[in-house]
Amino acid sequence: MKKVITFRQLFYMFLAISITPILTLIPADLAVGNSSSAGISVILSLVALIPLALLIVVFMKAYPHYNFYEILVELFGRAVAKVLIAFYGIWSFVVLSTKVWQYTLNLQSSIMSNTREQVFFVTMMILVLYAFLRGIKTIFRFAEFVLVPMLIILFIYILSAIPNIRLDYIKVANTLTFSELCGQAGYIIAAAGNLFLILIYGDSVKDHSKSGKLIARFLIATIALFLVLLILVTVVTFSLVGNNASAMISTPFYVAMKGISVLNILEHFEAILIIIMFLSDFLGICLYASISMRCIKWACSVRKMKFLYIPFAVFIYYLALVLCRTQFDVEYLYNTILVKWNLIMQYVIPFALIIVHYSKIGVTSTRMQRVEVKSKQ
Repeated sequence: MKKVITFRQLFYMFLAISITPILTLIPADLAVGNSSSAGISVILSLVALIPLALLIVVFMKAYPHYNFYEILVELFGRAVAKVLIAFYGIWSFVVLSTKVWQYTLNLQSSIMSNTREQVFFVTMMILVLYAFLRGIKTIFRFAEFVLVPMLIILFIYILSAIPNIRLDYIKVANTLTFSELCGQAGYIIAAAGNLFLILIYGDSVKDHSKSGKLIARFLIATIALFLVLLILVTVVTFSLVGNNASAMISTPFYVAMKGISVLNILEHFEAILIIIMFLSDFLGICLYASISMRCIKWACSVRKMKFLYIPFAVFIYYLALVLCRTQFDVEYLYNTILVKWNLIMQYVIPFALIIVHYSKIGVTSTRMQRVEVKSKQ
């Protein structure tokens, strides 16, 4: 595999695809409580995010230039690795179909309410197919190119909203139990779990020789920026429209920004948010389409994948229509099934893998010690 991706591009991609969930799904899910409970949930999410970051560092250092499938082969052998990859492939199909729906609903609920979902599906698939023909390197470079402008615009939105903040909306004591707070933290953890997916591209990273300090630095900065942006967006959203209203809106931050002006000069510029969410959705769909194709490649031992692009696009089109029919179906699928499934695929299985990794190291070191003892005898 050609080394075409840098660590910076990997982490930029994670932040870019996280923007839409930060603006839509997570504030709506955290709105069950209030700003105080949301802050506590963010802190609780670190209990999972910090170990996940350490896990990524361990795997990157222990298996340099290995992708996720090759790591599984090293730990379990080829047969078990193919079964696990098939499981990851099914999961990525469902996530991809859900992301296509979420992108569609974001546009329908904001500026194109009378447009049929099939139009959005086909439009996105054409764009993704074009991106795939340009190559995965181009997709990651595009994420690197658009992330900084997206973040600058979001911070301008947040600063512009400060004069309109209602403190009585956010100065509320937490009323949720610890188990409910953990449930809210689960939504944050499920979105942040995309960090684990960088292991999928371990064989494509250019600068693996610098992995130790470089990965740690990028991980700390990425997680910190993710959480800071999440806190700011959630607090601003709750302080403008209230947590009760946020819970009932699919795009709460977009609604909160309506009527906000910059220096009393620029007004009604919330439409730029639609472009930002579209770019984030586009990159997220590209990423999960790439992961799905890689899982097919590894599970079926296929070398060339271009002939599968159009059949796979048609498959995802119909899978999305079969899985969901309405916004209620999408929300039910995500909140009831997909969040828990994400936690299993991005946390439970990886942490099980790290246990197997260290147990194999322990067995190997024990055998080496026995060999040394016998040789001395």
